[in-house]
Amino acid sequence: MNKPMLLPPDLSNRTEESELMDFPDSDLYMLENTLALFEILNRCMTRVRSILTLYVIRAMQRRPEREYHLVDLGAGACETAAWLLNYCRDKNLKLRISACDHDRRVVRYARKHYGSVTHLKILHRDMRFIDDLKPIDFIFANHLLHHLRDPQIIELIQYLSRFSHATIIFNDLQRRRLSYTAYYLISFLFPQNNFARHDGLVSIRKGFTNRELRDLIKTAQPNGVKYQIRTLFPGRILLIGNPYRAKWKSSNASR
Repeated sequence: MNKPMLLPPDLSNRTEESELMDFPDSDLYMLENTLALFEILNRCMTRVRSILTLYVIRAMQRRPEREYHLVDLGAGACETAAWLLNYCRDKNLKLRISACDHDRRVVRYARKHYGSVTHLKILHRDMRFIDDLKPIDFIFANHLLHHLRDPQIIELIQYLSRFSHATIIFNDLQRRRLSYTAYYLISFLFPQNNFARHDGLVSIRKGFTNRELRDLIKTAQPNGVKYQIRTLFPGRILLIGNPYRAKWKSSNASR
């Protein structure tokens, strides 16, 4: 599983290899260890807090008197949702989150660790069936798209077209040789008995280029939702639907 990397793999196209944690019969102990480690990696490497501050917090601050609803697709362990709710509470902003994941094992883990967080509802739910959760102000997904094959991404973008009044935020992986090599080297520091090293490297190989995301959007023809693609260090690619206008404080983001 962790063979020496003599040469970086071919990154010219997205791989269709599956991540070990996505198998329904994957080892539960290994899966839970992976979720625990990803909680740390998401905070340190994904810029997810900066992204949510820009596209959610700043938008809410325009009308701080009202309550907002965010749906988190593929929410995983729910540590990000818990952080966002605590942050909003400290800023006197009203937010509730519906965190959805299709894997019952992941939902059980999230409920065990974050089920008591106020205004957080953790649901075993397919990402294509959230109509009953309306009204929705924000739809957010961190590292969801790369788990899907192109036809599934097109179907999801088309489905989300019915939420034309929501801001849609996909934070995912840019497929780059630098990202792959850096993660490969950093992963030697990871503890054992988890899928993080293998799955992280596979995830980068399943990531996207700007052109690929543009082609997927063009094929999906999402009526009523205008998407922007932005890249952000380190190795981030963002697909933002109906964003409210805001600017990064840093100069790392680009269209």
